Amino acid sequence: MKDIEELRAYRATPIVPELKFENEESAKIVKALQAGKHSEVYAILEQQFKIDSLTTGDITPEKAADVVKLGMHIKYKDLTPAEINYKFNKQLALL
Repeated sequence: MKDIEELRAYRATPIVPELKFENEESAKIVKALQAGKHSEVYAILEQQFKIDSLTTGDITPEKAADVVKLGMHIKYKDLTPAEINYKFNKQLALL
């Protein structure tokens, strides 16, 4: 009888332990993959790649402008690249 109860308890426990993530982005990627949302995973990874490429190495004036534009793109997700450029030039064109 005890063996049967232990077997039922064993079957009730999940085989895969709950995953712990280092950051929120990792959790979003895994959840999107589990849901089959490959385009969402790609978008997250693409954005992270852009951030990494812009924040490594020396900052040039062109790179600084791209960093600001990427920040605007993240903040204003509904704007097109042309609208981001317009907003950037309108707000930050000091010369």
